[in-house]
Amino acid sequence: MGNEKAWKIWGRYFDLCYDNLTQFEYKQYSTKLPKNLIRKLAERCYNEMIGMVITQKSRLAFQVLGYFLLSYGAKMTEDVKILILKNSRWIDDRLQLKQKRDRIERRKYIFDFRERVVRYESGKAVKIPIESVTDVVKQTIKNEGRKIPNIESYIQRTPIIN
Repeated sequence: MGNEKAWKIWGRYFDLCYDNLTQFEYKQYSTKLPKNLIRKLAERCYNEMIGMVITQKSRLAFQVLGYFLLSYGAKMTEDVKILILKNSRWIDDRLQLKQKRDRIERRKYIFDFRERVVRYESGKAVKIPIESVTDVVKQTIKNEGRKIPNIESYIQRTPIIN
C-alpha cells in the first residue's frame, strides 16, 4: 500500500468500521480502537464493505480490502477471496508501471499478497510488510553503496517560495 489513493480507500473502510461502533464501544474506545475490535467491526459491516468495493469498480479497492481484512484477521468468504484474486492479477498491473525496477518490486509484492489471500484463514491476522516510497528509495541508495541523505535537514534548508 504505497500510494495516497490506497490509503484513502483504507480510510474509507476504517471509517465504515468506526461508524458501526455501538455507543458502549464508542465511549470505551473513543481514542484508539484495539485490533480485535476492528476485526469485529469489519465483520459487523462486512456486507457494506463488499458493497462499497463493488460500486467503486476499482482493482485497487479490492486489493486494499484484502489487505484490510488480512491485517485484522476479519472474515473473508471464498467468493470475496475470488474477487480479490481476480482484481490483483500481475497481468493487469504489469502494464501500469513504466520503470523496470518498479515492475520487479510490484510483481514481488503482488504474488506475495495473492499467496497470503489464498492461504488465509479467517480469524487469524496476517502481517504484511509495508514499504513506503521513502523506504524503497533508501534501500535503493543503500544497495548502490551511496550515503542516504538526511531528507529532514534538506527540507528545513529549502526556502519557501510564494
